[in-house]
Amino acid sequence: MKLSSSQLRRFCRLYDAFMAFAEVRAAPSAFDGSLFAAASPEVVAEFRKIDGMCRIWTDPSIVDAFVEENPANLSPRELDVVREWKHALPGLFHIVLMPQHVSLFLLDDVVFEVRGLAMQVDEQLTRDDQAFAFTTLLPFDGAIVFARDLFMPPLPVDDDQYDDALRLACRAQADGDVVATARGFVEASKRAASSTLVIDELPNWENVRKASEVDGLGGLVGREGGEGASAAPDEPQVATADNVLPYAAPMIIPDDEPAQTHPCPLAGLSGEERDRRIEELTMGGASSLGSLLADFFSESAVKDPPDRTLRSLLLASKKADLQSIASSFGLRKLSQANKKQLADAIADQLLDSPGTFDALLETLTARELKSLRAQVEAGGEMPVSPESGEGALALPIAPLSFFVKTAEGVKRVVPTDLLEALSQVDWDNLIVEVMLFEEMRKVVEALVQLRGVETFEVLYGTYCAWKGTAIPYDVFADELRYQAEDDLSEFRCFCSGGTWYGVARDLYEEVTEEGMVELYRFAREHFEPRPLTAEMLYEANMFEWLFQRPASQAVLAFLDAHVPDDEDRELAFADDVVSELVVMAISCYSPQDVIDMLEATGLRLHERDFKELWDLVVNMVNTLPNWSLAGWSNEDAVARLA
Repeated sequence: MKLSSSQLRRFCRLYDAFMAFAEVRAAPSAFDGSLFAAASPEVVAEFRKIDGMCRIWTDPSIVDAFVEENPANLSPRELDVVREWKHALPGLFHIVLMPQHVSLFLLDDVVFEVRGLAMQVDEQLTRDDQAFAFTTLLPFDGAIVFARDLFMPPLPVDDDQYDDALRLACRAQADGDVVATARGFVEASKRAASSTLVIDELPNWENVRKASEVDGLGGLVGREGGEGASAAPDEPQVATADNVLPYAAPMIIPDDEPAQTHPCPLAGLSGEERDRRIEELTMGGASSLGSLLADFFSESAVKDPPDRTLRSLLLASKKADLQSIASSFGLRKLSQANKKQLADAIADQLLDSPGTFDALLETLTARELKSLRAQVEAGGEMPVSPESGEGALALPIAPLSFFVKTAEGVKRVVPTDLLEALSQVDWDNLIVEVMLFEEMRKVVEALVQLRGVETFEVLYGTYCAWKGTAIPYDVFADELRYQAEDDLSEFRCFCSGGTWYGVARDLYEEVTEEGMVELYRFAREHFEPRPLTAEMLYEANMFEWLFQRPASQAVLAFLDAHVPDDEDRELAFADDVVSELVVMAISCYSPQDVIDMLEATGLRLHERDFKELWDLVVNMVNTLPNWSLAGWSNEDAVARLA
């Protein structure tokens, strides 16, 4: 997981302002370069940076001085974000990569889930699964991030240390002991501060020095994210079912438990209700807002709670809704908690973290912001009905507003303890900014469809045409170049080292207007720049040819045999999964990527079955042709495979 573009922009601005101040105020360096007499100047320079990191982040008085003097003229909310950095935790962390871009940073027996900044953490490491890195963890927007740099010197470690770290990480995940929120980080950092791995001065210098003398520094990733990986062994390790088994742990179930997949979306439905749900899942029912509102009134409205505070409204909500909100805040392993604990965790995140509040507003569409502004200006309550014709604008935006059933009918209510903060929002500025970004996303979506490359100048022209007026190009560029280029670069298709990239994962998070349908299905079918259908392959027979290959059919037969009998067949789970696997197999994905995708669907298997599936997937990946690597066009592939 990583920060969104807006979060990244805000973090970099605050971080750069603080570091410019801190580098002047930090204590003089006591770094002893003579410890590295046999090392290269580059090695000494990098460890000098680590020493500087420690001098800044182990001195909380620097944060106090920055907040008091406010040299960057930050707002009170921004100062509150920096003030939390007094709890920064510098150290030598053991990083363990888990499926779905989850990155766990281990410090002794404390396990933190850390988000990447501009890229996923696993895209910065020099190993495929684990690494050691000097860095500093910081709370930000309710989550945990690292302070821009990951320094990864070659340390003398053995396989047992990697195995122990993996077991600890998996156990912490299973027990719900992973620290994933800013609030939990503050308490956990106090406990971790007594760890032998925390850098009070600089730990384990003797071992680090010896390693640097023998191997050279290698593998260091600094602020620019440069490459410097240590040389790979002459004979790379072959991934087998046995040695990937630890990483597939979430998929493995005991022999006495039945195999399972994702919960069936049509379970328990029949008749018109079932038909309507199928329409929604296939985009056919996305516009039936009247029935959606009726559902909200009958299922999601709470009966007039004793007061209108956020905690009261949360406690009156359904637990399933609470769990959904908790997940959007990055709160994990709360499904077993009682309802009050769940509501308190959500309320604490929103009421006590200005950064979280701002980030939540930034996720809303311009239409949602306008609707919320009107409600705030009306005093926080608005009567609504299915016949009002307001459509999506009448839907609540939990946890900022809720449906409440009263004697006068159903009302949409803003919690009283959020009203004051919402009343201070600069709505006009926020709405204009969001509208501009929405227009950018439309351009990006078109680029994804066409697999083209847009220029910033054309984007500027699109903006001027949309606004009906021309603003100075320099003004547009100065304000938005970072945002626009960052967004566009993520969705361009480009080739590096013979591998094609261009998977638009972030669009899953951006298409908030489609939250009422199955977002993954919508994003995958409409925004993925990968050939998922015969039409996108230009030749109707191409995809069918690939799908019918013996290797593909073997995986399909395996899934058909292991998907539970009561799984809904109309949505063709096995066919759907194998269609995705075919694309992954011809698009430079590794077998481990394929297994990660299967795990994300909710597929759970016994160990013996997993090993069989692994062999089938490896065979499919190795058997299906990859014409992009061969430099073929789709037309070339048709001719060669006919």
